[in-house]
Amino acid sequence: MDEERAALTDLMARADELEDQWRWEESLAAWEAARAAAEGDERALGDCEAGRGRVLFALDRHDEADAAEDVARRHYLDAGHPALALVCEANQAWQRGISGEVQVGLDQALAAVEGISALTDADDDELVLADGRARQAAARLLFAADRPDEGTAAYLAARDRYADAGDARRVARCDASLAADLLAVGRNEDAEGRAEAALAAFSLLDAAADAGRMELVLGQIRVQDPERLGEALESFVAAKDRFADLDLPAFTAEALHLEGLTLTALGRDDDAVDAFEAAVEAGEAAGLDAGVAATRLELGPALARLGHDEEATRCLDAAREQMTAAGDGVGAARASYAL
Repeated sequence: MDEERAALTDLMARADELEDQWRWEESLAAWEAARAAAEGDERALGDCEAGRGRVLFALDRHDEADAAEDVARRHYLDAGHPALALVCEANQAWQRGISGEVQVGLDQALAAVEGISALTDADDDELVLADGRARQAAARLLFAADRPDEGTAAYLAARDRYADAGDARRVARCDASLAADLLAVGRNEDAEGRAEAALAAFSLLDAAADAGRMELVLGQIRVQDPERLGEALESFVAAKDRFADLDLPAFTAEALHLEGLTLTALGRDDDAVDAFEAAVEAGEAAGLDAGVAATRLELGPALARLGHDEEATRCLDAAREQMTAAGDGVGAARASYAL
């Protein structure tokens, strides 16, 4: 029995790791393998179904994701963990909000927070963490509802719960999510502080993928100031190196694209072309047709500025074809205009 429990723990840890790296198909397979191994363990089955729900949503299989959260909630209730069942409702609320039903999702998330608060025992780490997770879901939806002050307060309340439970990883991820939302509403100074705190924590936790994502956020903050383009470039290069080491081509492509844009802004077209060409290669490896087309839309003019007109034309033609095939009329028109 101890060996079976250890095997299940390893399977769930691997599923989590793959999910953290956004390897969705692999993560889904890992969660399903863990689910098979968890037969008869209601609590573990709840964790596996909740993991499946997150990954299925990321794969745009929203109905299946919602069904998985429903199953997870039933497992948690059967196992005697009502707070975790309410976290499932908060997850579903966030998914609804992200899908466009912001107010419906927000109301559901706030109801989950209220429900967990009624259960919370300050000495029970599981309940404290559940409270934090529901509050963070509500925080993200408050930002989506154009209520950033309330959203920030909800994030900070969630962060306090994670700190009370001694969960340094969730504290860091809360800072990271808050940084991204603050950046989206133009509160760059506050966003940078949160992103730097998250990056420092992720580095200590040896969470390289999370650290890479924070380097991207920091770069996107700094690139908005013409005086800080060099700092932005350093952030994008650091992100690229982290993602390349982890063999994450989709993230590598994004970092390279942003590196290329920054090099272009610095007037370094030769280096920008190298970055854009590497971004195309990484994007193709990841199957990111839209991303590859967007990069080619930047690569073509950079090639033209260097006098490589034929290469530029081929590049922009390819971008136009990809964007037309993807139904991106605006992008296709930009490619045609650049030609």
